[in-house]
Formats: sequence, structure tokens, C-alpha cells
Amino acid sequence: MKILLPIDGSFYSDNAVKSLAQCGCCLGENSTVILLNVVRPVLEQVNAELTDYEIMGTRFAKVLLRDFYDSESFELFEKTRGELHTLQCKIEEITLAGNPADRIAEVADKINVDVIIMGSKGKSALRTMVFGSVTEGVMSRTKKPLLLVRGVPMTCKEDPQIGIALGGTDYDTAIGSFIKRHRDFFGKKPHFTLLHVIEKKHHMHCRCGESNAMRNEEHEKQFEEVIAPIVPLLHEAGIHTKNVCLTGDVVKSIETYVAEKQLDLLIMGSHGHRRFDLSLLGSTTLKIAEMIDVPLLIIHNE
Repeated sequence: MKILLPIDGSFYSDNAVKSLAQCGCCLGENSTVILLNVVRPVLEQVNAELTDYEIMGTRFAKVLLRDFYDSESFELFEKTRGELHTLQCKIEEITLAGNPADRIAEVADKINVDVIIMGSKGKSALRTMVFGSVTEGVMSRTKKPLLLVRGVPMTCKEDPQIGIALGGTDYDTAIGSFIKRHRDFFGKKPHFTLLHVIEKKHHMHCRCGESNAMRNEEHEKQFEEVIAPIVPLLHEAGIHTKNVCLTGDVVKSIETYVAEKQLDLLIMGSHGHRRFDLSLLGSTTLKIAEMIDVPLLIIHNE
């Protein structure tokens, strides 16, 4: 497995590092963790199409500039390597200058990583959205799976409790495929729960005289249709799930379930509940991300 770990020394970045340090014991020697630090360009005001090297113009200046960027990352890489010393996998380091979101997405796609693990906010001056501008920028530039760590780092458990929020879309199949390919990433004995919420509006449109039994039968049928595509993929990976159908408001129902069951990780599609969610992150996914504090793995439908 190939993991990209962008770091910048921020609180949320440190939590991402701690999460990997604590839960990376399942990564074997064939796995690779790429540490990426994106530093501020020396000459930001110059046309973005020109590189700093082209601007400086001489081979000597290029070397000085490269040394400067490397020195900016040296202590951060050294600290992070120390925190990840228990991992058996290979660790590589990359320092780049430029826009963090651009560089993270470029590296993720160029070296074809399996997942990006990062804090949900960094040191960006623009923090108007829940994830911060850098994280949103990464989401808009790559379709690689993204594990976001917020205020609570992941803890090492042999049997982590993992929820998969399903919306009845193609993203559900993408989630199942990712889990099947990277089964070991989720620990030795993970417990997976498939979650789907029947929204309140469906209750309001009940036909007159419709009994609770009829509604329950309809809900059960809808739930079975939603989980049908992902269950075979998980079974192929030797994973058997607990299936939970909730009713009510989607965001509130999932938020409550995550808190009450003390889930260690929630997995969702980037547009996880409604097919007409056309925003960068589907509105349901974004709202749930605003409400929960546990790590959130967001899967795109490639």
C-alpha cells in the first residue's frame, strides 16, 4: 500500500501523524509512506507559470534554492520519522514549493498513491470551510481516497468499530472495492457496520391507511437494495457486517449513531447520499463531516 502523508506541523497535521503511528502496525514491509511538506515559494509574486529555478536563472541559484527548501522541511521530517519509527514500511520524503493543495494532488496522482492521510485543517490563512482551504483544494484536484483526521487521532485497536454510511449510489461500490483491496489497512479484526438512513420526508408521504408493518416492509426492501452492491465485495474480503437501517434526518441520525456507538472511523462516499449532490463534496457528506469528530475516510467514485 502506498500512503501520502502531507505534513505542515499544525495541530491537525500532527494528529494525522499520530493516527498513522498508532494504527500503522498493519502496514507490511511492502508498504510505503511518502512524507510531503509543501513550503511557501520564495518568489510568490512572480507569474505562477515560471518556476523559482527559472526565475533565479543560474545553476548555483538553483542549488541554493533547493537547499533552502530542504532545510525548511528538515526538522519536520526528522520529527515525523521519529514518531513513525515503529512502522515496518518504507518511508520517503518529498519537499516541494507552491500551493499546498496543488502539490499534494499532483504528487498523489503522479505516484498513484492508494490513500492520502491528512489533517482536516492546516496552516492556511483561509479557514472559511470546515475542512480548510487546503483540504478542499485537494478534494477538488484528485480522486484519490482521503482519510481526514480532525480533533481526535485514530487509536490502535485490534477490533476497531468502523461505520460505512451508504447512500444507494455508485460510491457505495467504490467503498467496497477500496476495502477489499486494502483489507489489512483496517486492522486485524475490524467490525464493520453498514448504515443507511431512510429520510423523514419518506414518512411524510405515506399513503393514508398505510400500516407500520407496511412501512417497515418498504424500508427493509429499500435497505436491502442499498446494501446489495457492497455486501458481495466485503464477503470476498472475508468481511461480514452488522447492518443498521436508521430513520429520520440523515445527518443527525449518523451523527448520533457515531457518537452513541463510539465508532473509531466513518467511511463515506464523497457524494454519499443523494445523486443530485453536485457540490465539491456532497451536501450530506459535508454536513456530517462538520458534525463528527472521528476520522473520516472519503471515497471518490473513479
